[in-house]
Amino acid sequence: MALMSSENRRVSGILFSADAVESYTLVDVLNTPFYGGWKYIMKNKLLSPAIRLRDGHPLVYAPMRALFSANTINDLVIMAHKAQADDLDELASGLATEHEKQYKIVETGADLGQSVAEAAGNVEIPGLAFGMAADLPFANGEAVDVAVSEILNVDEDAKMIFPVVTELFFEQYGDGWERTFLQLRGGDGSFGGFKMIDFLGMDPECINRDFISKFYEIRTFTSLKGKLNALRFFGKELAGLLWKALISGVSLKNLEAAGTKLYGNELRIIEVSNPYYHCFMKDIDTFGDYQAYLRATRGDYDP
Repeated sequence: MALMSSENRRVSGILFSADAVESYTLVDVLNTPFYGGWKYIMKNKLLSPAIRLRDGHPLVYAPMRALFSANTINDLVIMAHKAQADDLDELASGLATEHEKQYKIVETGADLGQSVAEAAGNVEIPGLAFGMAADLPFANGEAVDVAVSEILNVDEDAKMIFPVVTELFFEQYGDGWERTFLQLRGGDGSFGGFKMIDFLGMDPECINRDFISKFYEIRTFTSLKGKLNALRFFGKELAGLLWKALISGVSLKNLEAAGTKLYGNELRIIEVSNPYYHCFMKDIDTFGDYQAYLRATRGDYDP
């Protein structure tokens, strides 16, 4: 199916709003420097009264409102743990009425890949859907429209699209957030830091459950936990990339090719640079992130 411009087409949205509350690991509960400190505090964060937006709403409200208000989003599927489904439904109900859009709450299971597949199976429009994390306090409808426009104009063979920003872009718009970056060779041949940001394009009919579950465990590849899981899950497949890294350095294209092989369908990695994308790189994973949000919005926050 050929992809059309977002000016002529709307897509289904998927909000990955399921707190990781079911289990903890040793890395989660340590004050780990590569996570910015005390990651476990943020495990149950989306509806926590201790982690509020400046307007008093829970953290999940900002990205939920962004998706409902975006002109390019037709309908919304909201992933939720069973214990949080009623609260998320109550928040979504008011926004859906305000913006005259439909939504569904899909309860997640223990396996992330299966949960994403179930959510994807409930989208209304065939083709690419727009998925977004639920811990983005600066998300807004205009940014979602820009992002949807970008992914709709990636070539028609792409079944999964990951956006990345450069370290320079992050430094320009970081507002006190701290993140680690993977050093890669860009399209112009030069090396630099790159980082994924928290939205993606996905074809609901081409979901690879196993890949999604494993990718979730290695997405923080710059951390010790991410490296260990990468070797555990994709050891043989990563051997070629490690050899390239020793010889000439890994590029975005190398990662894209490896991802396509592992996913079983065409996977694209796109570098984005529109200033609107700053809101997708400021997710709240740690207590330090929440403090950065409070500092960035002190005195002049107007949601």
